[in-house]
Amino acid sequence: HSTGNWSVGKHDWCVVTSSETENKNGTSESEREYYGGHLICESVATKEDAKLIAAAPELLSATSEALKFMSWLCHELSSGRIKMWSDKSQAAYGLLSTLGKAENKAIK
Repeated sequence: HSTGNWSVGKHDWCVVTSSETENKNGTSESEREYYGGHLICESVATKEDAKLIAAAPELLSATSEALKFMSWLCHELSSGRIKMWSDKSQAAYGLLSTLGKAENKAIK
């Protein structure tokens, strides 16, 4: 996906990034000024949808980290190395809270 900080653009119906996008033609200076950055997408139905799209990189990262952790936790539980309510399993709640942080960005 395109890098940079994704955000709702100058208009509630578009999402932009602070970094160059993979658009073959690039984004002209006038387009960056109009949209408020390098365009990710436009014609988004609602501002809430635009916020969700803008949070996509953080949601992807948090989901990937949670998947890695949950895979590790399932392996540890199935092998009997840890019990369900041990200190290590309590750490799961801390790691999974990163999902909540990404979700909060999507709904603000």
